[in-house]
Amino acid sequence: MVKYIAFLRSINVGGKNIIRMEELRKIFASLGFSDVKTYIQSGNIIFKGSEKKVNDIKEKIESGLERHFGHHVDAMVRKFDELQNMVKKSPFNKLIVDQDTKFYVCFFREETDRLPELPLIKPKEGLNLIKSGKKEAWVISYRTGKMFGFPNNFIEKEFGVVSTARNWNTIVKMVNRESDNR
Repeated sequence: MVKYIAFLRSINVGGKNIIRMEELRKIFASLGFSDVKTYIQSGNIIFKGSEKKVNDIKEKIESGLERHFGHHVDAMVRKFDELQNMVKKSPFNKLIVDQDTKFYVCFFREETDRLPELPLIKPKEGLNLIKSGKKEAWVISYRTGKMFGFPNNFIEKEFGVVSTARNWNTIVKMVNRESDNR
């Protein structure tokens, strides 16, 4: 069995597409996954599966969620080992976060070859794309007034892919917590 993490897009945001984590764990178990856990309420699911191809897992999750809820939910799936490596080699590791910055990683639903020239800075949106690859992008978000820039729409436009953004602290906490539970 291989350990995976799925990041669901646009659930439990602004009172829309509400999915209780208990229900999500049951759905994943009914799809044949084991050791299913959720982390916070934003659609982060840790689980084990026997399938070896990440795309097969993604399709299984998306079709299962659509059958259950009656609408499509995008799933970005990564092997847990990939996330561990991402945390070790993060471009954020040498940067200092303060009260006016946040770090995000955006996970792409599909790989892309459309890679913008870096750094890509959008001052009005308070965003700085500092690293990108075929499956993820790393963004620094700056406070603009009372709000921080949120990278998802910016990333989807620049890369031409469906993505979901996660606060870097969430990724680090999930990986560290799961690494301690091995």
